[in-house]
Amino acid sequence: MAGVSPSLPTALQQELLCVICEKLYSTPKVLPCLHTFCQDCLEERAKEDTTFNCPVCDTRTELTLEGVEQLPENTAILDLCDRIHNQEVMPQLVLDSDEEEESEEEERKLYMFCQTHSKEKQQLYCMQCKVPSCTECLDEIHAGHRMMSLKRALDDRKVSVATFLNRGKDLMENYCSYIQGLRETEKNLHEQKQQADNSITQAYQQMIRKLTDTKESMLKDVHEKHLQNIRAIHQTRDPLLTEVYELASACEGAQQDQDQTRPDFTIREKQLVQVVREISEKVARAPTPLPTPPLTPLTPRMEEWDM
Repeated sequence: MAGVSPSLPTALQQELLCVICEKLYSTPKVLPCLHTFCQDCLEERAKEDTTFNCPVCDTRTELTLEGVEQLPENTAILDLCDRIHNQEVMPQLVLDSDEEEESEEEERKLYMFCQTHSKEKQQLYCMQCKVPSCTECLDEIHAGHRMMSLKRALDDRKVSVATFLNRGKDLMENYCSYIQGLRETEKNLHEQKQQADNSITQAYQQMIRKLTDTKESMLKDVHEKHLQNIRAIHQTRDPLLTEVYELASACEGAQQDQDQTRPDFTIREKQLVQVVREISEKVARAPTPLPTPPLTPLTPRMEEWDM
């Protein structure tokens, strides 16, 4: 976990690392699916295509013309990362060996000897002023104040600090457990969403297959009815064509005989009269002047579309 102090709890480290580069977030950007990544990591992915899948949940993301920069920043994560970064880069005072020894000696003097009475050791602790003291200060500065030995004060302070330290660790552990629980919940939610997406896709595909089968069945039914109607038209029309031909032939023959004044005109006249009478009688016997073909309605069975 590069870039994150190992002293930080694991739960916190997990929240501060980019899953792409596995480093501390740098300019964390939030995708529409609410997952956070470094701006540089996203820009690297967007070089080939402005449309890409989220590395965590696989949700499709389509960037605008402004690119990754226009994505919102995760301000909470950014603030934490900045604070961690600032702690790590605080300037360190580099001293040579002599200066370091002098500094340690000064620190010992500052702690062991009174700042007011430089020759007096600090052996007491003022409970009212909350500061170490020497015996000379007892009369001059801390007169009438409750005092105790510095050693006892240090021991008491260790106990007090240890109490708060343990309490702080317990609180931190509880928070980390809760954060880890939230992380697990988030993971479960992603899995549930994926399952829901798969169920919807599967149901959609089943509906498409059923609709396709229904469409093909209905088209086939309409086609068969259409052929039946066309066949009925042909069966009705074909005899009529024969009768029309006989009428046309008889009329033409009689007309020619009449125009040419042929002596045998009576033969074709008789043929014409016979044809006209036969067809007229047939029409007279029919319920309608001309036969109507038995057509089947082509209205599809729309109830089959009900899912």
